[in-house]
Amino acid sequence: MRLRKTYLLALVLSAASLQNAFGQSYKNEIWHETAMDSTYNPVYLPDGKIKGGAETHAIIKKYAPLIAPYYEKLGYAPEEIKKYKPESPLTDFTADAMLEAAQKYLNGIASLKHEKVDFSLTNYGGIRDNLPKGDITKYDVVCVFPFNNRMFIVSLKGKYVRSLMEHFAKSEMIQIMGGVRIKVVKRELAGCLIGGSAIDDDKTYRIATTDYILSGGDNMKALSHATDRIDTGIMLRDIISDAVKQKCLGGKPLIVKTDGRAVIIK
Repeated sequence: MRLRKTYLLALVLSAASLQNAFGQSYKNEIWHETAMDSTYNPVYLPDGKIKGGAETHAIIKKYAPLIAPYYEKLGYAPEEIKKYKPESPLTDFTADAMLEAAQKYLNGIASLKHEKVDFSLTNYGGIRDNLPKGDITKYDVVCVFPFNNRMFIVSLKGKYVRSLMEHFAKSEMIQIMGGVRIKVVKRELAGCLIGGSAIDDDKTYRIATTDYILSGGDNMKALSHATDRIDTGIMLRDIISDAVKQKCLGGKPLIVKTDGRAVIIK
């Protein structure tokens, strides 16, 4: 059996990163260096022992079970689901999955089940790659969404929502949003609809976002005025995993199209 050295390294580091990503601790592990060449060719003896590569095999045996669950198939995509600016299939899918998950969360709270989540917001930089063509696994989702971002549901006055949209316009960087249609012309906010209506400065909007953004991430300072903060405890990557599963129920392929929600004219 040939096994590239890079694969072994990826296996061990993947196990460590997945433990970290899913809240498990690997800091107490004892790390060792193992000298090996570019191939891994163990010989399995009748008594169960290994001749050659035993130390390497022990490392693989230890960490392989940790990452095995993350190769569970979630769904199938006939085409790569890409991210690009100002709007893409992957960014729309992410925003819509967040919006749906946030509404479901509120619906499960008796005192809030009649409340509506107006829009979702996360940052473009939080998505690190495209979702691949073919089978999509939990591991693929972790690779695309590697950060431990949790979803929060907050309230924000309309005047601050307007300020946020104007910030996107001036920077010509529209972040990922669901429930919003925005048009920017020459760095000016030419139009913005939330739930089909223009921004009302006096209205209080409920927003699904992340702890990263609430901490001032990507210079979204308007969110510093957010109130009624609800920490759902749900990781963004778990929201995406669930959304892929739901879209692919019954063997359906994951097909995502853009809808023109974000337009920039320079």
